[in-house]
Amino acid sequence: MHKILINLFLILSLVILSSCDSATTPTKPTPSAVAEKQVTETNKEASGNTPKPVENTANTNLESNKTSIPTPTLTNTSNSETSLPQSNTTKASEPVPSKTPEVVTNKTNNNKNNKDNKDNKDNKKQAEPTKTPAPQPVPSKTPEIVTNKNNKDNKKQPEPVDTKKQPEPSNNADQATSVFRAIDVVLGRKPSGNDEKANATKIVKNTLAVKEFKNARSKRNDPNLLKDRYPKNTQLKVGQTNQVVFWTAYDRIHFAARHLMDYFDTQDVKGKNSWWPVGTTMEQVDQYLQTTVETYSKQIYLPDPGKTGSDFKYFDFDLQLPNKNRLRVSVGITSEGRVTSFFPKTGNNVISLSETDLQKLLKAVGR
Repeated sequence: MHKILINLFLILSLVILSSCDSATTPTKPTPSAVAEKQVTETNKEASGNTPKPVENTANTNLESNKTSIPTPTLTNTSNSETSLPQSNTTKASEPVPSKTPEVVTNKTNNNKNNKDNKDNKDNKKQAEPTKTPAPQPVPSKTPEIVTNKNNKDNKKQPEPVDTKKQPEPSNNADQATSVFRAIDVVLGRKPSGNDEKANATKIVKNTLAVKEFKNARSKRNDPNLLKDRYPKNTQLKVGQTNQVVFWTAYDRIHFAARHLMDYFDTQDVKGKNSWWPVGTTMEQVDQYLQTTVETYSKQIYLPDPGKTGSDFKYFDFDLQLPNKNRLRVSVGITSEGRVTSFFPKTGNNVISLSETDLQKLLKAVGR
């Protein structure tokens, strides 16, 4: 009897313990219950309830370490071995896997940063100022000075002097003075030693008749020379009736052969001989003659024709040269208005020689 009671007590105790264990132990929801709960929530959202943002599976996976119980996810029946039960009323739509916002944002930010970095590089490149080489000065051509390429020293030669606008160069004046004094030494007008006389003779020899017009008077009837009239591009008129005055190309040769020392015709020595200061050119003689006629045009007149032909008359005037040197000159004009004689009479460095002195000078220099 006692054994029966003990056995009943033990059975009752086991029943009580079993009921206590079942009351305290929580039951885990089955997959079917979870699926039915998700279907119900989906139906509620479709019926017009406020939609709730669906948590991204990627985020759920990232936060899986924070929760002890994994959250079940819907899977495609075609890819899983077990199909979830479906509700009889509404078929649950399969969630479309999408990129997590964090990943997309990071990619976008990375692209944006890359683009910004590229733009910054481009801006830096554009911000850098372009270096342009400094312009090189181009040497300008100066028509006033011409370089002689054949000269080893590459010296510059000045442009020919325009005697109508500029005075005679000072070196011509120095040369004229040197020759003028040398002639006095050679002719014995100035006492000198043998060395000084030899040097003076050399100076005269290097100047007298070096560009001689030989037999200049033989050209006095050349028709081509007589038709060539001077001055060019202008007309000189004298007297009260504006009579025309001119000279020819032959007259220019005559003025040089008789009154320029370097052009002197040694075969045409006269009783009186005068030379312009050494260094005077034929062009300067043209200028001097034109200046004289223009300055004294009212005092010059043409002589009346003679019974046997053209008459001739001299006019003497003071002429101031461009270098301020003043000379006394003589102008000889025919009744036709042609100037056939023009020479200096007196003035600084003007050389006047008698026939005897000129022959002595020619002999001293071997002419």
